[in-house]
Amino acid sequence: MKKCENYKNNVRVGLSVIFITMMAFSSSAMAKQKPSAKGLKSMARIYMAGGNYEKAKVYSARALSAARDGSQTSLLAGCLMDMAWVELHLGNLLKARSLATEGINRQIATYGASHRYVATSLRTLASIDKEMGNYDKAIGSLLSSMKIMKQQSDFEQRDVAPIQIDYGYCLEMRGELEKASLEYESAFEIIRKVYGPNHIFAANTASRVARFYASIGEYGKAKQLLDMALPVQKEVYGEYNIAMLDSLKTEAIIFESKGERSKSQNAMNQALSLVVKQKGRTSHAAKNIRAMMNSLGTSTAAVASAR
Repeated sequence: MKKCENYKNNVRVGLSVIFITMMAFSSSAMAKQKPSAKGLKSMARIYMAGGNYEKAKVYSARALSAARDGSQTSLLAGCLMDMAWVELHLGNLLKARSLATEGINRQIATYGASHRYVATSLRTLASIDKEMGNYDKAIGSLLSSMKIMKQQSDFEQRDVAPIQIDYGYCLEMRGELEKASLEYESAFEIIRKVYGPNHIFAANTASRVARFYASIGEYGKAKQLLDMALPVQKEVYGEYNIAMLDSLKTEAIIFESKGERSKSQNAMNQALSLVVKQKGRTSHAAKNIRAMMNSLGTSTAAVASAR
């Protein structure tokens, strides 16, 4: 009996050793295994949502590298577009455009030229061209994007409204103010009805439209929209955030129109600080802010440079 008990104990010890060894080997193998492109892409998206584009770039770059090593063209296209979006927000516009162009071409090869994903990516490409000042190219991409969206079987006006806002901005930059006004008003009305005035998307849109009206001297309309946007933005973002850039520009113009120069300068200093922090001191956006600051001494120049 004693021999039998010793045998059982030896078996238990032996099995325990084997189990522990297997677990250690398994953990070591898992540690050596490369994270998947999909997992890295998800991590990048979390940092992008939080506005931490430096951290998002680390994970986006790793996701893109892993996707290039894989065989899923659709995943690679998505990683390319994410990386383009990150580079856009970091001010690396040429790199962003190259990535976006490759991503769109891969999406067209995978899904066809009329797919919703292509429409979304064309809007990203337009955002890059818009930041570079290539408004004609941006308009071409935006018109194509809207056309694709309207061809979808589940098409709704709210799908096109955000693209209309971008389109209105490009028209504004080309000096086509009447057309721009129509696009802004049409899109904002759709967004306000769909989301309600207290939704952050509606507030951000109101902020963009307010800046437009301030830039053409319609301060009453601008103030009304700004009063709708700012409380919601401050509640969601806190006191100062890059998403509030248009609101700060609008505040500056309205203060200037009232002769409140110090308040106007304070709003513009806050705007410049936000842009430099995220996009860099030499970025196109920072140059635009400085041009606006230099021109705020005269209301007519301020109005023009706000655009």
